[in-house]
Amino acid sequence: MTADDLAVFTSGYPGKIAFAIRLDSRGDLTSHQAPAEQDQRGGGAQLDRTAGRSDRPDGQDARVWTYRKGTGYVPSNLLYDGLLYLTNDGGVITCLDARTGEVVYEGGRLPIRGRYSASMVGGGGRILMVNTDGDAALFRAGREHEVLGSFSLGESVWATPAIVGDRLYIRGREHLFALGPAGSEADSTGGGNAP
Repeated sequence: MTADDLAVFTSGYPGKIAFAIRLDSRGDLTSHQAPAEQDQRGGGAQLDRTAGRSDRPDGQDARVWTYRKGTGYVPSNLLYDGLLYLTNDGGVITCLDARTGEVVYEGGRLPIRGRYSASMVGGGGRILMVNTDGDAALFRAGREHEVLGSFSLGESVWATPAIVGDRLYIRGREHLFALGPAGSEADSTGGGNAP
Protein backbone atom coordinates (compact mmCIF):
# COMPACT_ATOMS: atom_id res chain seq x y z
CA MET A 1 0.00 0.00 0.00
CA THR A 2 1.22 3.53 -0.63
CA ALA A 3 0.43 6.83 1.07
CA ASP A 4 2.01 9.74 -0.79
CA ASP A 5 5.78 9.12 -0.62
CA LEU A 6 5.51 6.17 1.79
CA ALA A 7 5.07 2.44 1.34
CA VAL A 8 3.03 0.89 4.16
CA PHE A 9 3.54 -2.75 5.14
CA THR A 10 1.64 -4.98 7.56
CA SER A 11 2.08 -8.52 8.83
CA GLY A 12 0.33 -10.68 11.40
CA TYR A 13 2.85 -13.51 11.53
CA PRO A 14 5.28 -14.31 13.04
CA GLY A 15 4.83 -10.98 14.84
CA LYS A 16 2.18 -8.30 14.58
CA ILE A 17 3.61 -5.23 12.88
CA ALA A 18 2.73 -2.34 10.62
CA PHE A 19 5.32 0.14 9.39
CA ALA A 20 5.99 2.74 6.73
CA ILE A 21 9.17 3.41 4.76
CA ARG A 22 10.03 6.21 2.40
CA LEU A 23 9.69 5.18 -1.25
CA ASP A 24 12.96 6.83 -2.25
CA SER A 25 14.99 4.76 0.24
CA ARG A 26 17.76 2.44 -0.90
CA GLY A 27 19.98 -0.15 0.68
CA ASP A 28 19.13 -2.64 3.40
CA LEU A 29 15.85 -1.40 4.83
CA THR A 30 15.42 -4.25 7.30
CA SER A 31 18.82 -4.63 8.93
CA HIS A 32 17.93 -2.90 12.20
CA GLN A 33 15.05 -3.53 14.57
CA ALA A 34 13.35 -0.99 16.81
CA PRO A 35 14.11 -1.54 20.49
CA ALA A 36 11.73 -3.91 22.28
CA GLU A 37 10.80 -1.27 24.86
CA GLN A 38 9.00 0.68 22.09
CA ASP A 39 6.45 -2.13 21.84
CA GLN A 40 4.59 -1.11 24.98
CA ARG A 41 5.18 2.63 25.46
CA GLY A 42 2.02 4.58 24.83
CA GLY A 43 0.43 1.72 22.90
CA GLY A 44 0.87 3.45 19.56
CA ALA A 45 3.17 3.84 16.63
CA GLN A 46 6.66 5.00 17.37
CA LEU A 47 8.85 7.17 15.23
CA ASP A 48 11.41 4.61 14.25
CA ARG A 49 14.86 6.20 14.58
CA THR A 50 16.85 2.94 14.54
CA ALA A 51 15.22 0.78 11.90
CA GLY A 52 16.10 0.52 8.24
CA ARG A 53 19.07 2.81 7.80
CA SER A 54 19.39 3.61 4.14
CA ASP A 55 21.81 5.41 1.90
CA ARG A 56 19.46 8.37 1.43
CA PRO A 57 21.43 11.52 0.62
CA ASP A 58 19.51 13.48 3.27
CA GLY A 59 20.54 10.96 5.95
CA GLN A 60 16.96 10.24 7.05
CA ASP A 61 15.99 6.76 8.16
CA ALA A 62 14.01 4.69 5.69
CA ARG A 63 11.44 3.60 8.27
CA VAL A 64 9.19 6.46 9.34
CA TRP A 65 7.00 4.75 11.93
CA THR A 66 6.30 1.30 13.39
CA TYR A 67 3.20 -0.05 15.14
CA ARG A 68 3.49 -3.46 16.80
CA LYS A 69 -0.02 -4.82 17.37
CA GLY A 70 -3.51 -5.00 15.88
CA THR A 71 -2.82 -7.06 12.75
CA GLY A 72 -4.31 -10.44 11.87
CA TYR A 73 -2.82 -13.63 10.52
CA VAL A 74 -5.20 -13.98 7.55
CA PRO A 75 -7.16 -10.80 6.65
CA SER A 76 -5.31 -8.02 4.87
CA ASN A 77 -5.56 -4.49 6.14
CA LEU A 78 -6.99 -1.50 4.29
CA LEU A 79 -5.53 1.90 3.38
CA TYR A 80 -8.45 4.21 2.62
CA ASP A 81 -8.43 8.02 2.34
CA GLY A 82 -5.12 8.35 4.17
CA LEU A 83 -6.09 6.11 7.08
CA LEU A 84 -4.76 2.61 7.68
CA TYR A 85 -7.36 0.21 9.08
CA LEU A 86 -5.90 -2.83 10.82
CA THR A 87 -7.90 -5.82 12.01
CA ASN A 88 -6.95 -8.86 14.00
CA ASP A 89 -8.46 -12.29 13.26
CA GLY A 90 -11.28 -11.56 15.74
CA GLY A 91 -12.38 -8.37 13.97
CA VAL A 92 -11.08 -5.78 16.43
CA ILE A 93 -10.21 -2.64 14.46
CA THR A 94 -7.35 -0.18 14.86
CA CYS A 95 -7.07 2.96 12.75
CA LEU A 96 -3.76 4.74 12.14
CA ASP A 97 -2.85 7.85 10.19
CA ALA A 98 -0.90 6.29 7.32
CA ARG A 99 1.53 9.24 7.02
CA THR A 100 2.49 9.59 10.66
CA GLY A 101 1.54 6.28 12.29
CA GLU A 102 -0.53 8.25 14.81
CA VAL A 103 -3.17 6.10 16.49
CA VAL A 104 -6.56 7.49 15.47
CA TYR A 105 -8.44 4.84 17.47
CA GLU A 106 -7.89 1.36 18.86
CA GLY A 107 -10.32 -1.35 19.94
CA GLY A 108 -13.08 -0.62 17.41
CA ARG A 109 -15.73 -3.30 17.85
CA LEU A 110 -18.42 -4.56 15.49
CA PRO A 111 -21.87 -5.84 16.52
CA ILE A 112 -20.91 -9.27 15.18
CA ARG A 113 -18.37 -11.63 16.72
CA GLY A 114 -16.43 -14.33 14.97
CA ARG A 115 -13.30 -15.15 13.01
CA TYR A 116 -12.27 -13.20 9.95
CA SER A 117 -10.65 -14.60 6.84
CA ALA A 118 -11.95 -12.07 4.30
CA SER A 119 -10.20 -8.73 4.12
CA MET A 120 -11.91 -5.38 4.62
CA VAL A 121 -13.12 -3.46 1.57
CA GLY A 122 -13.97 0.22 1.39
CA GLY A 123 -15.99 2.49 -0.87
CA GLY A 124 -18.40 5.39 -0.64
CA GLY A 125 -17.04 6.41 2.75
CA ARG A 126 -17.88 3.02 4.28
CA ILE A 127 -15.90 -0.10 5.16
CA LEU A 128 -17.29 -3.63 5.11
CA MET A 129 -16.08 -6.63 7.11
CA VAL A 130 -17.50 -10.15 6.73
CA ASN A 131 -16.71 -12.96 9.16
CA THR A 132 -16.43 -16.66 8.34
CA ASP A 133 -20.03 -17.26 9.52
CA GLY A 134 -21.28 -14.89 6.80
CA ASP A 135 -22.15 -12.08 9.20
CA ALA A 136 -21.23 -8.65 7.85
CA ALA A 137 -20.89 -5.20 9.36
CA LEU A 138 -20.46 -1.75 7.85
CA PHE A 139 -18.68 1.07 9.62
CA ARG A 140 -17.98 4.62 8.56
CA ALA A 141 -14.52 5.41 7.23
CA GLY A 142 -12.95 8.23 9.19
CA ARG A 143 -11.32 9.33 12.39
CA GLU A 144 -14.12 8.05 14.66
CA HIS A 145 -15.32 4.47 14.83
CA GLU A 146 -19.03 4.48 13.94
CA VAL A 147 -20.87 1.26 13.14
CA LEU A 148 -23.54 1.79 10.48
CA GLY A 149 -25.23 -1.62 10.55
CA SER A 150 -24.92 -5.35 10.11
CA PHE A 151 -26.55 -8.20 8.21
CA SER A 152 -26.15 -11.94 7.70
CA LEU A 153 -25.75 -13.81 4.42
CA GLY A 154 -26.81 -17.09 6.04
CA GLU A 155 -23.75 -19.05 4.86
CA SER A 156 -20.03 -19.05 5.47
CA VAL A 157 -17.76 -16.57 3.71
CA TRP A 158 -14.00 -17.01 3.39
CA ALA A 159 -13.25 -14.84 0.33
CA THR A 160 -12.75 -11.08 0.30
CA PRO A 161 -15.71 -9.18 -1.18
CA ALA A 162 -15.20 -7.25 -4.43
CA ILE A 163 -16.55 -3.84 -5.41
CA VAL A 164 -17.38 -3.35 -9.10
CA GLY A 165 -19.09 -0.11 -10.04
CA ASP A 166 -22.07 0.29 -7.71
CA ARG A 167 -22.18 -3.42 -6.84
CA LEU A 168 -20.70 -5.36 -3.97
CA TYR A 169 -20.00 -9.04 -4.71
CA ILE A 170 -19.63 -11.50 -1.86
CA ARG A 171 -18.76 -15.15 -2.50
CA GLY A 172 -20.45 -17.39 0.05
CA ARG A 173 -20.05 -21.12 0.42
CA GLU A 174 -23.03 -21.81 -1.88
CA HIS A 175 -23.88 -18.51 -3.59
CA LEU A 176 -22.41 -15.42 -5.18
CA PHE A 177 -24.25 -12.43 -3.73
CA ALA A 178 -24.54 -9.18 -5.70
CA LEU A 179 -25.63 -6.28 -3.52
CA GLY A 180 -26.44 -2.84 -4.86
CA PRO A 181 -29.22 -0.53 -5.98
CA ALA A 182 -32.14 -2.04 -7.90
CA GLY A 183 -32.19 -1.17 -11.58
CA SER A 184 -28.42 -0.89 -11.87
CA GLU A 185 -26.43 -2.22 -14.80
CA ALA A 186 -25.92 -5.62 -13.15
CA ASP A 187 -29.70 -6.10 -12.91
CA SER A 188 -30.33 -5.09 -16.53
CA THR A 189 -27.75 -7.56 -17.85
CA GLY A 190 -28.77 -10.44 -15.61
CA GLY A 191 -25.55 -10.06 -13.62
CA GLY A 192 -27.06 -10.70 -10.21
CA ASN A 193 -29.98 -10.46 -7.88
CA ALA A 194 -29.70 -8.34 -4.78
CA PRO A 195 -31.21 -10.00 -1.72
